[in-house]
Amino acid sequence: VPISEDLASRRTDLADERTQLANERTALANERTRLASERTLLAYVRTSLALVAGGVTLPNLFPGSPGIAALGVVLF
Repeated sequence: VPISEDLASRRTDLADERTQLANERTALANERTRLASERTLLAYVRTSLALVAGGVTLPNLFPGSPGIAALGVVLF
Protein backbone atom coordinates (compact mmCIF):
# COMPACT_ATOMS: atom_id res chain seq x y z
CA VAL A 1 0.00 0.00 0.00
CA PRO A 2 2.78 2.52 0.70
CA ILE A 3 4.14 2.02 -2.83
CA SER A 4 0.87 3.10 -4.45
CA GLU A 5 0.69 6.13 -2.16
CA ASP A 6 4.24 7.02 -3.12
CA LEU A 7 3.38 6.73 -6.82
CA ALA A 8 0.29 8.87 -6.36
CA SER A 9 2.35 11.48 -4.54
CA ARG A 10 4.99 11.49 -7.30
CA ARG A 11 2.31 11.82 -9.98
CA THR A 12 0.78 14.75 -8.14
CA ASP A 13 4.19 16.39 -7.81
CA LEU A 14 4.90 15.91 -11.52
CA ALA A 15 1.50 17.31 -12.46
CA ASP A 16 2.09 20.34 -10.25
CA GLU A 17 5.51 20.87 -11.81
CA ARG A 18 4.07 20.64 -15.33
CA THR A 19 1.36 23.13 -14.44
CA GLN A 20 3.94 25.53 -13.04
CA LEU A 21 6.10 25.23 -16.18
CA ALA A 22 3.07 25.80 -18.39
CA ASN A 23 2.18 28.93 -16.42
CA GLU A 24 5.74 30.23 -16.76
CA ARG A 25 5.69 29.63 -20.53
CA THR A 26 2.38 31.44 -20.80
CA ALA A 27 3.74 34.41 -18.86
CA LEU A 28 6.79 34.56 -21.13
CA ALA A 29 4.62 34.36 -24.24
CA ASN A 30 2.48 37.24 -22.97
CA GLU A 31 5.59 39.31 -22.31
CA ARG A 32 6.93 38.60 -25.83
CA THR A 33 3.61 39.69 -27.31
CA ARG A 34 3.60 42.92 -25.29
CA LEU A 35 7.16 43.73 -26.34
CA ALA A 36 6.34 43.06 -30.01
CA SER A 37 3.37 45.41 -29.80
CA GLU A 38 5.57 48.07 -28.23
CA ARG A 39 8.16 47.71 -31.01
CA THR A 40 5.42 48.04 -33.62
CA LEU A 41 4.05 51.20 -32.01
CA LEU A 42 7.54 52.72 -31.85
CA ALA A 43 8.09 51.90 -35.53
CA TYR A 44 4.83 53.69 -36.41
CA VAL A 45 5.89 56.73 -34.38
CA ARG A 46 9.34 56.74 -36.00
CA THR A 47 7.82 56.55 -39.48
CA SER A 48 5.31 59.31 -38.80
CA LEU A 49 8.06 61.60 -37.46
CA ALA A 50 10.13 60.95 -40.59
CA LEU A 51 7.15 61.82 -42.81
CA VAL A 52 6.50 65.03 -40.88
CA ALA A 53 10.16 65.98 -41.09
CA GLY A 54 10.08 65.36 -44.85
CA GLY A 55 6.90 67.42 -45.18
CA VAL A 56 8.54 70.34 -43.41
CA THR A 57 11.91 70.04 -45.14
CA LEU A 58 10.96 69.50 -48.81
CA PRO A 59 9.15 72.84 -49.35
CA ASN A 60 12.06 74.65 -47.70
CA LEU A 61 14.59 72.96 -49.99
CA PHE A 62 12.63 73.81 -53.16
CA PRO A 63 10.79 77.07 -52.40
CA GLY A 64 9.60 77.84 -55.94
CA SER A 65 8.16 74.46 -56.86
CA PRO A 66 4.38 74.10 -56.37
CA GLY A 67 4.53 70.31 -56.75
CA ILE A 68 7.01 69.98 -53.91
CA ALA A 69 4.94 72.36 -51.79
CA ALA A 70 1.87 70.21 -52.36
CA LEU A 71 3.87 67.11 -51.47
CA GLY A 72 5.04 68.86 -48.32
CA VAL A 73 1.43 69.58 -47.35
CA VAL A 74 0.47 65.94 -47.95
CA LEU A 75 3.38 64.65 -45.87
CA PHE A 76 2.83 67.17 -43.12
